[in-house]
Amino acid sequence: MVFRKSVLSLCSHSNGLAKRIALISFLSLVMLMSVLGNLLVMVAVCKDRQLRKIKTNYFIVSLAFADLLVSVLVMPFGAIELIHQNWIYGETFCLVRTSLDVLLTTASILHLCCISLDSGVLRLEESKEMLMAPGNN
Repeated sequence: MVFRKSVLSLCSHSNGLAKRIALISFLSLVMLMSVLGNLLVMVAVCKDRQLRKIKTNYFIVSLAFADLLVSVLVMPFGAIELIHQNWIYGETFCLVRTSLDVLLTTASILHLCCISLDSGVLRLEESKEMLMAPGNN
């Protein structure tokens, strides 16, 4: 009976360890892909002359930078908190991280709004030009 309890305890501990390793691996992969993806967007727009000519891409680069900051400054500490099941860095840094999270997430949302508005204004200007073109009267 004692052997069975110790085996069950060992199995549940190794199962918990396996889940923890899977969680760490998944969160690390998400953070790595986020950093690499945002860097790739910024480098592509900065290096390619054709992409630099499109004004909307400045918003996209700025969005990528804000998301990169989330990936580097917010996500690692959130992942550590998730893995440890509590915050280990003290109250002051908790407030700093939470403030950065809110600030950078709001910046991302505002960038998406600017991109959407810019796209809508562009479509509106194209429609006006089509209506004003000779032969459309």
